Amino acid sequence: MTHYSLQKIHSKRGQILLFSLVVMVFLSTLLGAAMLRSDVQVKEIINRKRLQEAFYAAETGIDTAIYNLRQNSAWKPGQNGVAAIVDQPFNITVAGSTTTIGYYSITVIDAAQFNGWDSRWITAQGKDREGIITRTIKARVIVESPTRFLISTLGPLHMTSGSQLNADILAKDVYFDVNASLPSPQNEINVNGNVLYINSKTGETNPAVIFGSGKTITKSPSITFAGVDLNRYEQLSQDLQTQNLGYHSTGDLTVNLDNLSAFNQNPGSSFEPKIIYAKGNIYLSGEYDNSVLIVAGGNVYVNGSIIANSSVQPVPQLGIFAKGDVIIPESTMATGDLNIEGFILADGGTPGSKGAFLAEGAKYSKATLNFKGSISVRGTGTNAVDLNVFKNRNYDFNSALSNNRTIPFIPFIVNTVLWQEI
Repeated sequence: MTHYSLQKIHSKRGQILLFSLVVMVFLSTLLGAAMLRSDVQVKEIINRKRLQEAFYAAETGIDTAIYNLRQNSAWKPGQNGVAAIVDQPFNITVAGSTTTIGYYSITVIDAAQFNGWDSRWITAQGKDREGIITRTIKARVIVESPTRFLISTLGPLHMTSGSQLNADILAKDVYFDVNASLPSPQNEINVNGNVLYINSKTGETNPAVIFGSGKTITKSPSITFAGVDLNRYEQLSQDLQTQNLGYHSTGDLTVNLDNLSAFNQNPGSSFEPKIIYAKGNIYLSGEYDNSVLIVAGGNVYVNGSIIANSSVQPVPQLGIFAKGDVIIPESTMATGDLNIEGFILADGGTPGSKGAFLAEGAKYSKATLNFKGSISVRGTGTNAVDLNVFKNRNYDFNSALSNNRTIPFIPFIVNTVLWQEI
């Protein structure tokens, strides 16, 4: 082989080596870029996950605040010297295993009225589980006691001839049903309060529907319903029974308010219960001397007049809560006129119930119903308040229910009217 041939071979080998080096550098560069891009994508995925965790934690803070305000309208962490809620864990449990998703902090402060409703600002800051990323949500909510209204319902409300309304009412659909067969003034419906409707109104222009001076009928924003949280009330009754401040029953219960000492677990000691709870139905009547909450997992049946002892000062207040309906049986109607004082809440959350306050029996009996207090019913039937078997029905609002809020453990209306991430 000649010297020239050897040089040619060496030259080709050098070219191949150089080409190989170039290819290796190129591939290394591609690989490095791919790895860098992959690392960036992993970091983006991790950051996106952290953003979601922080957002879910902030949402949980808002939901937690609303839940607490529905139980206690005076709950205001971060205001009036009350410490804000800081870095509470947001946990989820799956198959018995609990994982911390993130952390939330909450402050609640008073806000100006919103369309005549009291309101609050809730600020919730969420952090991811590692505390690296934060997201903040601010919500404005209306907060109101359902005892603000003489009658409130998310269902239909039919007011019929013979009704006397002396305070504000709120309903999804309001009907003024005038009985044209009755002469005046028996056919009249007298309204001495404002009427708020969520969806519709019917019959308000009939001459027999008489509004008091300055009273109006106006459209209202939608609201939530202050329902009966049975788990909460059962736990409260069990806890307070151990302190001789409550009573818990696993079945039906007859309650004579004249003799609440019958439920005293420590005879000989004073007994002024804050709550009486029964998983089944409650049969209720009598005169009450202290403010107390009556809660039934089924229906509440009114077995006779229910009145406050007016000689006690301040006058006590009564809450009558049914997961089903509040019913005046026909047998009670037979006793004649009936007086009921208190705050009635019918949830309609049991099978077959309508969430109504109703009276059974023949239409237009000779009896008169005198009601003083406030009524809040879910109203999923044809009429949320059906007491038309009474010839006359006098509804009188008790302002002490909303002003003093003396009934223990009543729930509140809380609705979100503004929500934004800041």
